[in-house]
Amino acid sequence: GLIRLFCIRHGERVDFAFGSSWPELAFDKAGNYQRLNLNMPLSLPRRRNPFRDFIGDSP
Repeated sequence: GLIRLFCIRHGERVDFAFGSSWPELAFDKAGNYQRLNLNMPLSLPRRRNPFRDFIGDSP
């Protein structure tokens, strides 16, 4: 019969990997994201208030 293989990849949340203060380091005062580590996402989804919104719901 037909065999199907599913690969599932787990990614660690940024706040778990870099601590709860990661937004203070990754965002400037204008709200622009800057990747500080190769393990951080290249870009983030747009949000109204990126700094505040990503504190409660990190990538």
